[in-house]
Amino acid sequence: MLCCHFAVSSVDLVYKVCYVDRVMLTRNRYLYGGYGFEKAAAYDDVYILSLPSFTWIKVFSSDDVPSQVGHGGCSANVVNHAQMLVIGGWFPLYDKCDAPEGQGQHNMVLGYNGGDSKLWDKFSPQLDDYVVPSPIIAAVGGGYVFAVHIKSCHS
Repeated sequence: MLCCHFAVSSVDLVYKVCYVDRVMLTRNRYLYGGYGFEKAAAYDDVYILSLPSFTWIKVFSSDDVPSQVGHGGCSANVVNHAQMLVIGGWFPLYDKCDAPEGQGQHNMVLGYNGGDSKLWDKFSPQLDDYVVPSPIIAAVGGGYVFAVHIKSCHS
């Protein structure tokens, strides 16, 4: 697993990035949440960085700005190359458990190929295959396997 902190200075955010396995390390990186500055105390967004095209794709955002359940300091652990468990952390604007049915744990199905075919889904120990999710295909082209074809270059 790769974990690092970095700042995106144009929007004044600090995110905690955690993902990937050996195969996908050269393809897609997943970014979730993190602490903010000034306008928002914390974020609840998910972005995917497609490395072949170096395209950022926003795949999840809460409707609240700033998000009441945005948080940082969490761990993100990839299981079976297909799911990322987001556990723990701090919520600067919220003092209740945001996922009581899962005891505060969140599961991100990286390829949207879980039981409900969505990003946030129930953990499934049988799910062990990563597929390229539809938002990446829509943004940069390619298919559900690891080959990615860039539709256009950004200058």
